Amino acid sequence: MEKGEFSRGDFTDCCYHYLSMGIAEAKASEHPIIRMFAALDKRTGKRTLESWTKSEVNPLVKYFIQYRIDSEKNN
Repeated sequence: MEKGEFSRGDFTDCCYHYLSMGIAEAKASEHPIIRMFAALDKRTGKRTLESWTKSEVNPLVKYFIQYRIDSEKNN
């Protein structure tokens, strides 16, 4: 697989692992799918998302962080 592509199995494995993690552990995860879940999680606050934007390099995670920030502004 090319870099940045994930299989259905990767997604499923990350879902199961995420359910047993704390939010801080998920944010620090090596796997971008788990970090994406952490970005979508309501336990991650607005200020945390804004500071996280500056340090995140993966485009998938950045997209979902920005999505959460924009959705917070619209509510």
